[in-house]
Amino acid sequence: MRWKNWITLMVALLAIGLVMGACQGDPTTEPGGSAPETTEPAASVAPVEATAASVEIDQEFWFAGFHVDLGAASFDPSSGSVTVDATFENLGSEPAVFEGTSSLAAAGAFYEASATQSLPTVPGLSTGAGQLAFDVDDAFTFEGAVLTVGLAEHQQAVVPFDASTAAVTLEPTSFDLAGDVSSGAIAATLTGAELRADVPAEHGQIEVGYQALTIGFDVTNHGSYAGGFAFSYGGNLALELPDGTTIAADDGPIELLTLGTTLPDQSVRFTIPEPATGQYRFVLIDDTESIKKYIPFEIA
Repeated sequence: MRWKNWITLMVALLAIGLVMGACQGDPTTEPGGSAPETTEPAASVAPVEATAASVEIDQEFWFAGFHVDLGAASFDPSSGSVTVDATFENLGSEPAVFEGTSSLAAAGAFYEASATQSLPTVPGLSTGAGQLAFDVDDAFTFEGAVLTVGLAEHQQAVVPFDASTAAVTLEPTSFDLAGDVSSGAIAATLTGAELRADVPAEHGQIEVGYQALTIGFDVTNHGSYAGGFAFSYGGNLALELPDGTTIAADDGPIELLTLGTTLPDQSVRFTIPEPATGQYRFVLIDDTESIKKYIPFEIA
């Protein structure tokens, strides 16, 4: 009997050992025999650094009494800026600084002008060199970049840095205009005309939807009153629009015309709605005798 008990005890111990071994399992495998998945560390990706770049714009625009030529534009990622070389021609007779509000758009982002831009004080009818500048970010690209000059309520110049879109340069348009008219004691001869989106003498910009029409003329006093004729743009000149409306002038001469004299090379400015095309009439008024005469002309 003792040997049977010993055999039974050995079988029991062997069974317990097998069960414990099965419960512990292989530390390198998952239950069911598969190896556990291991997660490799993510590979580090170096950030893409912006690189300096430059383009030649070679465009021009007219704004607030300045004719501006744009040269090279440069992107400096270290300072986060774009600079644009520019030449500013002052079309007015007095010293002035270019004050066009500028913004730069690229890749869906909009960048305002930087306080670091260099805008020279330019003497009247002279030219000065300077720079437009914009604060940008690392995502800036010259591809599709567009410069806009002017507030939304004014005529805006729009200059693309490439040929992807058409430029709006606001270049003035001059055209021939001739005709003679006599109204009471005064007579006028038209000498030409110009359409533009700014007023150089005032360094102002015309509101969106309008243009400035300036008409050149000579005026003569051929009356008989020895004291002369008090000529003024407000009392003696007007413009009839294509829709029949008559508007007053914004600016022009105020002079005492002595008897028998001609005042040459004068100009009068009107603000007319766009489109400017149509039939107009230049109105000359002798306000001393309430006489109005007209010179018809067309803007094609």
